[in-house]
Amino acid sequence: MTIGVGIDVSKKKHDVALLDDNGEDLTKFKFRNNYDGFYRLHSKLCQVSFDTDIQIALEDTGHYAYNLLWFLRANGYKVFSYNPLLIKEFAKSTSLRKTKTDKKDALAIAQKLRTDTPVDNFVAEDHIQELKFNTRHRERLVKQRSYEKVQYTKILDIISPELADIVGKTGTHAQCIYELFKKYPTTGKNSRARESSLVKIPYMSAEKAHEIHTAAKQSIGRVSEALTFELLQVIEAIEFRTNQIKKADNRIQK
Repeated sequence: MTIGVGIDVSKKKHDVALLDDNGEDLTKFKFRNNYDGFYRLHSKLCQVSFDTDIQIALEDTGHYAYNLLWFLRANGYKVFSYNPLLIKEFAKSTSLRKTKTDKKDALAIAQKLRTDTPVDNFVAEDHIQELKFNTRHRERLVKQRSYEKVQYTKILDIISPELADIVGKTGTHAQCIYELFKKYPTTGKNSRARESSLVKIPYMSAEKAHEIHTAAKQSIGRVSEALTFELLQVIEAIEFRTNQIKKADNRIQK
């Protein structure tokens, strides 16, 4: 005999529905999202687990499910994770959810689990969960760096508006341009520097150094201590974020 367990996860409490092989509703109950609640669930499942195969499914709705997921796996249960969209479409097809309630959601999850054969594609494996954590963290880092790059571009439009025409929009993010601003953060300092000094900046070509130096002497860019300070900090933030992304990439590959 196989028991299908559907769990609708939320922040404070979780709803549970149990179905037997024939799809008959065995029981429904709630448990709190804490230590006592987890062991209440475990106790309830132990009461029906004699000579039965228990399969548990929940929606992959976010971080509220992770501790429960790990608890169930640590106690030897077969646990499956569904994309919420699959549950929503399944509920529509069975006319189960005319009105949304947590009990009906738990029942829909249990019924989806019972009707899926095989269900191996939905196994909630630990290394997949770890990979999700890592890839979502990387995505957030990339978004943060994108915001910082936008701020960087806005500052350049004020203090060195000619630069993008020389190196191109993407070229303003080249490492040699970052190094240029670290050493000469204003067009005034740039114009007063020797062109030979600009050429010594890593990855800076003599041709680009000449164009940048010449443009700096005729720049309409605003000289602002506040913007100069912000520019240097934004460059520092971009480089720091890039290093974080590289570390995240290594972790994901591992």
